[in-house]
Amino acid sequence: MNAKSDVYSFGVVLLEILSGRQALDHSLPTKEQNLVDWARPYLTSKRKVILMVDTRINSQYKPDEAVRMASIAVQCISSEPKSRPT
Repeated sequence: MNAKSDVYSFGVVLLEILSGRQALDHSLPTKEQNLVDWARPYLTSKRKVILMVDTRINSQYKPDEAVRMASIAVQCISSEPKSRPT
Protein backbone atom coordinates (compact mmCIF):
# COMPACT_ATOMS: atom_id res chain seq x y z
CA MET A 1 0.00 0.00 0.00
CA ASN A 2 1.38 3.40 -0.85
CA ALA A 3 0.93 6.65 1.06
CA LYS A 4 -1.89 7.92 -1.18
CA SER A 5 -3.99 4.79 -0.66
CA ASP A 6 -3.33 5.05 3.09
CA VAL A 7 -4.69 8.60 2.95
CA TYR A 8 -7.74 7.36 1.03
CA SER A 9 -8.29 4.69 3.69
CA PHE A 10 -8.05 7.34 6.40
CA GLY A 11 -10.79 9.29 4.63
CA VAL A 12 -12.97 6.19 4.58
CA VAL A 13 -12.43 5.70 8.32
CA LEU A 14 -13.47 9.31 8.93
CA LEU A 15 -16.67 8.66 6.95
CA GLU A 16 -17.30 5.49 8.96
CA ILE A 17 -17.00 7.46 12.20
CA LEU A 18 -19.24 10.28 10.98
CA SER A 19 -21.95 8.10 9.50
CA GLY A 20 -21.84 5.00 11.70
CA ARG A 21 -21.76 2.91 8.51
CA GLN A 22 -19.28 0.32 7.31
CA ALA A 23 -17.09 0.92 4.25
CA LEU A 24 -18.97 -1.86 2.46
CA ASP A 25 -22.34 -3.15 3.63
CA HIS A 26 -24.01 -5.66 1.35
CA SER A 27 -27.17 -5.69 3.50
CA LEU A 28 -28.08 -2.21 2.20
CA PRO A 29 -29.68 -1.37 -1.16
CA THR A 30 -27.16 -1.55 -4.02
CA LYS A 31 -26.68 2.22 -4.34
CA GLU A 32 -25.93 2.50 -0.60
CA GLN A 33 -23.53 -0.44 -0.19
CA ASN A 34 -20.31 1.51 -0.86
CA LEU A 35 -19.86 4.16 1.84
CA VAL A 36 -17.82 6.55 -0.29
CA ASP A 37 -20.34 6.47 -3.14
CA TRP A 38 -23.23 6.92 -0.71
CA ALA A 39 -21.53 9.76 1.18
CA ARG A 40 -20.32 11.90 -1.76
CA PRO A 41 -23.68 13.71 -2.29
CA TYR A 42 -23.79 14.56 1.44
CA LEU A 43 -20.31 16.07 1.32
CA THR A 44 -21.30 18.95 -0.94
CA SER A 45 -22.63 21.30 1.75
CA LYS A 46 -22.52 21.88 5.49
CA ARG A 47 -26.26 21.26 5.80
CA LYS A 48 -26.02 17.93 4.00
CA VAL A 49 -23.05 16.79 6.10
CA ILE A 50 -25.19 17.09 9.22
CA LEU A 51 -27.80 14.82 7.57
CA MET A 52 -25.27 12.00 7.21
CA VAL A 53 -24.08 12.05 10.83
CA ASP A 54 -24.89 8.88 12.76
CA THR A 55 -28.15 9.48 14.66
CA ARG A 56 -26.85 7.37 17.55
CA ILE A 57 -24.50 10.18 18.56
CA ASN A 58 -27.33 12.74 18.60
CA SER A 59 -26.09 15.99 20.13
CA GLN A 60 -22.79 14.55 21.37
CA TYR A 61 -20.89 16.41 18.67
CA LYS A 62 -20.58 19.97 17.47
CA PRO A 63 -21.89 20.48 13.92
CA ASP A 64 -18.87 22.58 12.93
CA GLU A 65 -16.59 19.72 14.01
CA ALA A 66 -18.56 17.25 11.88
CA VAL A 67 -18.25 19.60 8.91
CA ARG A 68 -14.50 19.97 9.48
CA MET A 69 -14.12 16.19 9.69
CA ALA A 70 -16.13 15.76 6.48
CA SER A 71 -13.94 18.36 4.79
CA ILE A 72 -10.84 16.34 5.63
CA ALA A 73 -12.53 13.16 4.43
CA VAL A 74 -13.39 14.81 1.09
CA GLN A 75 -9.74 15.68 0.53
CA CYS A 76 -8.62 12.16 1.45
CA ILE A 77 -11.09 10.35 -0.83
CA SER A 78 -10.38 12.53 -3.84
CA SER A 79 -10.61 10.43 -7.00
CA GLU A 80 -7.37 12.07 -8.13
CA PRO A 81 -4.56 10.64 -5.92
CA LYS A 82 -2.32 13.66 -6.51
CA SER A 83 -5.01 15.88 -4.96
CA ARG A 84 -4.99 13.95 -1.68
CA PRO A 85 -3.08 15.38 1.29
CA THR A 86 0.21 13.83 2.35
